[in-house]
Amino acid sequence: MRWWRPVWNRLKDKSTIVTLLFVVSSGVTVGMVPTIAEALLDTGSRPYLGRYWTLAGIAAFIAVGCWTYRIDRGVGVVVQLFPNATLDVQRLEKLRATARQRQGSAFTIHPARHLGDAPENAGARVALAAHEIGARVAEAVHGGREGEVYLYPLAMMPDGFKLGAALRTQEFDLLEVMHVSRKKNRRVVPGVVLSDELEKRLSDIQTRVLLTRFARTTAEPELVSLRTCPEPARRRLAVVANVTGDRTMQHDAEHVITHGTTEVAGEQDDDGVITYRHTGYALQRDSPQGPQAGAYVAIDLSREPLTERPRWFGRAVRHVFTVADRVRNEWARTTAQDPRDVEILLFISAPVAIVIALGWALSRWKVDVVRHNLGLAGRTRTERRPETL
Repeated sequence: MRWWRPVWNRLKDKSTIVTLLFVVSSGVTVGMVPTIAEALLDTGSRPYLGRYWTLAGIAAFIAVGCWTYRIDRGVGVVVQLFPNATLDVQRLEKLRATARQRQGSAFTIHPARHLGDAPENAGARVALAAHEIGARVAEAVHGGREGEVYLYPLAMMPDGFKLGAALRTQEFDLLEVMHVSRKKNRRVVPGVVLSDELEKRLSDIQTRVLLTRFARTTAEPELVSLRTCPEPARRRLAVVANVTGDRTMQHDAEHVITHGTTEVAGEQDDDGVITYRHTGYALQRDSPQGPQAGAYVAIDLSREPLTERPRWFGRAVRHVFTVADRVRNEWARTTAQDPRDVEILLFISAPVAIVIALGWALSRWKVDVVRHNLGLAGRTRTERRPETL
């Protein structure tokens, strides 16, 4: 590695730039004091006094701004909900270091240490994490810290969704979910702020801009009815939300919804052998045969990766919420049930910050996030069709 690359990566960090600006502007401000004093005593220098005052004022303004930025801000909470077997230790340490650097108070929550990694304890682990976040933040605020909370999550999709829903019941001055960038340096950047704004409909212009930039089509997502779906699954509604560049996600999710199988069959070769590819999705044991819901809608924002800024993450969440709310009401009318009683099967591929935000926005809905196992996705098996007479 070249010697200048670590230095350059460090200089690209916002906190480093702010620190350098603070040092330089403070030095300029202090250095201007004797110059101004000399100009006050020396009549020949008085014509330049206004310039000195202006320069000192600008430098002081920059110094105060940088100092304000460097003040310890809120509470940093690192939440580790990944199974220990699949935990990325380097990523966890990166989140911890970032939280300590940016916030005056930072701590890590790891519920599996108390409840174990068993899948059946997932709900309890999320509940414990949400409770501990509230308690630790309250303790920090009582000790004089600000009530702003910055969440650094490590979680699978279903657990992240449940965490967002659980946090909706608590009150914070500000709750922002951080995001690990996909870019080379893997910096931790602001993801999305959790607030009631996430349930507000985008304007027509905002929707058009979002879809033009990130969707494969600007057409309004339509509800697709599956008439062969049996009761009681027919009363369900499936929502497919693709907010990443995964091109096969929507196809695989639609296959699981319409066929009720987690494997996609390829074409049969000349020897009668068929190759099956696993989608990675895991259906519940009591899932019915055939279609898993009476209807589904596919929400696509996968033409290119979403811009990693809170504005675009927030707009993506609001778009998914708006479409899901519209089709839920439509399906409730079709099936003669209250919208609040409609069960949602959510197939989602998105940054975990967006998943947590959707959990927050849909906290009052009946939502079951379908698990996706990357270890299974793409696995193949072959099967020979029996010969028929």
